Amino acid sequence: MKTVKIKYNPYLLKTDITIDGKEPQSNSSLHFGKQRMQEWAEKFVKIFIDEYRDANVTMEFTGSLDDYNDLKETIEASSDIINVAKWSHNCIQDVEEVEKEVIKIFNEIQQGPVDKLKDQVIIDSFKQATSAQFCINVVATMSAGKSTLINALLGKKLMPMAQMATTATIVRIIASNSEYFSAIAKNQKDEEVAREENISYETMKAWNSDERISSIDIYGPIPCVNNVGMRLVLIDTPGPNNSRDERHKAMTYGMLESSEKSLVLFVINATTEGTDDESALMDYVSECMKNGGKQSRDRYIFAVNKLDTYDPENDSVAEVLAAVKKTLDKRDIVEPNLFPAAALPCLQIRDKEIKKRELRSYESLIEESDEFKFDEYYQLNHLPVSSRIRLENSNNEYSETELHTGIPSIEEAIRLYVNKYARTMKVRDLVDSFNQRLKSLKAVAEFEKQLRDNKEEKERLLSEIATMEEQISSGQSATNYKELIDNVDTSKTIQSEVNKLSSFLTRIDKLTHSYDNRTKVPKYEAERIVEDLESKREDMIEQLESRLSSIYNNCFKSSYEMIINQYRQKLSKLGFKTSDDQFEFNPIDFIGEELYDIDSVLRRATYEKDEGRYVSRTEKYTVKQERSIFNPKRWFGDKYYYETKERTVREWEANIVEYVNMSTVVESYFEPLYEEIVSAKSAIVEHITDETKRLKETLKKQIKEVEKILAEKLNEVRKRVSDADRTQKEIEEQESNLKWMNGIITRVNNLINY
Repeated sequence: MKTVKIKYNPYLLKTDITIDGKEPQSNSSLHFGKQRMQEWAEKFVKIFIDEYRDANVTMEFTGSLDDYNDLKETIEASSDIINVAKWSHNCIQDVEEVEKEVIKIFNEIQQGPVDKLKDQVIIDSFKQATSAQFCINVVATMSAGKSTLINALLGKKLMPMAQMATTATIVRIIASNSEYFSAIAKNQKDEEVAREENISYETMKAWNSDERISSIDIYGPIPCVNNVGMRLVLIDTPGPNNSRDERHKAMTYGMLESSEKSLVLFVINATTEGTDDESALMDYVSECMKNGGKQSRDRYIFAVNKLDTYDPENDSVAEVLAAVKKTLDKRDIVEPNLFPAAALPCLQIRDKEIKKRELRSYESLIEESDEFKFDEYYQLNHLPVSSRIRLENSNNEYSETELHTGIPSIEEAIRLYVNKYARTMKVRDLVDSFNQRLKSLKAVAEFEKQLRDNKEEKERLLSEIATMEEQISSGQSATNYKELIDNVDTSKTIQSEVNKLSSFLTRIDKLTHSYDNRTKVPKYEAERIVEDLESKREDMIEQLESRLSSIYNNCFKSSYEMIINQYRQKLSKLGFKTSDDQFEFNPIDFIGEELYDIDSVLRRATYEKDEGRYVSRTEKYTVKQERSIFNPKRWFGDKYYYETKERTVREWEANIVEYVNMSTVVESYFEPLYEEIVSAKSAIVEHITDETKRLKETLKKQIKEVEKILAEKLNEVRKRVSDADRTQKEIEEQESNLKWMNGIITRVNNLINY
């Protein structure tokens, strides 16, 4: 039996694993790098069995309770191939408590003895991290009850609700401390159209119908934000089948793509079969969920709404949910977080201003059948035991009927996701907002202390500074570097690119002569020729872009970096470190644009021709005949009879064939492309020549800026050296501050390092 110990740090995204007290081999796949635990948890069992060949283990986990629950649930799902004899958990401080402690430390810093830690830049940076936003993208197709569900989360009837499609604008609801909801409406150009300080349901309905309005930003209270710990933003978009702005559909699909800083709440209508639009949305969700393991699944919450409209005598909620799960399974959406919900009753409980007629019917439902207690479907919603206990003991927060609507369970899932994925990063940002400044000031204090204890080092530094300042003032170093830049030669590259363009011109010329007078070319052949030529053109542009980028990087950037590295070496002799953004090199962007709309050219040149033929076939027909007067049947009144005959019929059998008039393609595509490439030959030469000249001048200017930075740093180091000579009182004060800063840094590091 193996003893497995796992330590996971969600703030630093660091995982330490030992097996029987030893780290895995250096080539082991159990080194997960900076992956979230939820990303590697499902891989762990297979890797462990493959590498250690032992299915019996004891597991000890050090980390948060939420992460422990996730890991335990994931590994126990593989109980058929691994047996965990014992679980133990070393629980670290909850993220909410860590966040409170970070804020407490920041307030101590603002009241502390070091004035340089109180500047506005640090305060603004900390405030920005504190007010970090977290987006919940609410997605659905027509009539799924999306607006009602959002209103339930708000606890107020604000978004227009109806059985038909209602949302026609993008609505962002941003959490604020206001007691009421204010709103700003904007058009497609993001220009303000209307503003309301205390917006009503009626105004929202009017705005939603206003053709001028494309988006609405609402600011107001979101009750569940109190349990989230971040500035919540609910984003409601029109379904792809109900939008007057094409950008909305693209935005809806964009919101489904992977991002740990947002969550997707997919609302499914339990009362109707899925539409084509809903199927397309689900297909796209499936694609987005295939990567990322449990974190990706956690990011998607499927709310099955309107289940309270079912009849307990004739309908089965369990069967409806099983059908929804089967639909998701078909799309490889495995083990989805499925939340049955009754949004309207929840809204009626929370909003005291609306009528409660429907609420009484829901209360009778849950009295009649436990199936309508939607909070109890834990097997489908996958809420951990800790969350279930929290909900069941939240009498002061939710009423019993409110809990049964399932909406509080959805809010709990949101809270869990934010705590596990977004809030930990928020805490890291809060720490970073002042930790770097703390370390910098500590380094300065230690630097000065070192100089006071080493007079020889002080004299050496002053000598180095004087030498560098003399080099800068003389301008000799800059002159040498500018000569290095001037010597960069691009003439060979210019000729090489011109030769490639000439080869491409020859290809176009041959095609032009081959097809100039051909008016009847099968469409498949024309498409093959044009697609091949277009592909070659795109490849040429891509290669050109790549080569130019390589030239600039290899010739100019390498020269520039060599210069910067020499400057950095000079600064490092003084014990001064520099960051990359102080000496930033901006490469050139070369973009090859598509010259023509090829599809349009082919459409104009395509025509249809009926190349059918006449075919003969035999058909039967009936002829009415008169009987002979000598026929006895005629005597009894049967004067006529019907005779079946055959005849040959010739018919036209159509065969519609698409052809392309290549003369049109030559005129509209080949010839203009040829002319463009001819012009491009001289343009490329001019482009490379001009860009080379511009780059050289830019780099020379940057060298001046670097020398300016160097002079400032030298002056700063000189000041530090001078500041080392302090009075005894100042020295004692500085050492006291250094001790205080060391204590703060230790406290901060202990919060996110373990």
